[in-house]
Amino acid sequence: MRRYALPILLMAASCAAPGPPEPEIVVDKATVYLYRPDYWFGYMYSPAVSVDGEERFDLPHNSHRRFLLTAGSHEIAVAAYTCFPTTVTRFSFEPGRVYYVRFWVPKVPPGPAIVTPPPVPLLGAFATTIIGQQQANEACTRTPILSPVADEVGQAELRRTRRAED
Repeated sequence: MRRYALPILLMAASCAAPGPPEPEIVVDKATVYLYRPDYWFGYMYSPAVSVDGEERFDLPHNSHRRFLLTAGSHEIAVAAYTCFPTTVTRFSFEPGRVYYVRFWVPKVPPGPAIVTPPPVPLLGAFATTIIGQQQANEACTRTPILSPVADEVGQAELRRTRRAED
């Protein structure tokens, strides 16, 4: 029985999921976690994030950033993707509190997002897939959203993202 105890213990420890990042509370500032969940659309872009008109950082796919703000009203803007407008939202922050803000793009309505044409010879290779122009145009009609979320939701979603590097 003893020879099985260590492997079982190691296996159980490796399955333990890490908790969400422990929010760092600063008494005289608001702590803001801005995150971008794992989402299929626009994963290759890292939109620029500005606070009160000052560009602060980029926000890659499936990542989060932590920053501090003074108490009061602040404008957060995300210059999304090539076909989307910049998303601008004004938030009110209180000192000593932690806020979770999600940046996301609503899903495109159901339907084939990728059109597969018949194979076409192309320099010895085959053209296998193209994005349908109509679907691409429809996807670009979606407006990206910056939304505050409840602490429990923000912590759970933050756990599934990685910390973006400077």
